[in-house]
Amino acid sequence: MTIDLDLVIRHSTIVTASDTFAADLGISAGRIAVLGQDLRGRETIDAEGMYVLPGAVDPHVHLEMSLLTVAGPTVTSDNWATGTRAAACGGTTTVIDFVEPELGQSLAEALAARRAQAEGRAAIDFGLHMTLSRADDATLAEIPALCRSGVTSFKT
Repeated sequence: MTIDLDLVIRHSTIVTASDTFAADLGISAGRIAVLGQDLRGRETIDAEGMYVLPGAVDPHVHLEMSLLTVAGPTVTSDNWATGTRAAACGGTTTVIDFVEPELGQSLAEALAARRAQAEGRAAIDFGLHMTLSRADDATLAEIPALCRSGVTSFKT
């Protein structure tokens, strides 16, 4: 089987969840496609003496989030573009931010608004925690649909 590789990282020490070993790493269409020896691709990076590590997940970030402080309303300093670019430079490939529904806003509406804020601007993968500021029947009834749409952690 021949795999068309866009990028090969050669001569590295690869670290996985269970092993550390010397190998080349081949990337195709932005994803790791193969680990092996003597791989060839359109572009090559020689990583001799270097480690190739899995990306980190930061499970608690606040990007472009409005806050009410003692000094009045403010927005966190990093937005989706700057914060995720900085994360990528440090080896973080996924962040998990928060959805904070406004008073009277459904959880689904808050989720859609937060995703729209991040989509097309986040430089890495992201997930969202949902904040539950109330526990009435209507709010609790929304939880199964949120889980089906990818929200699987909640803050109360």
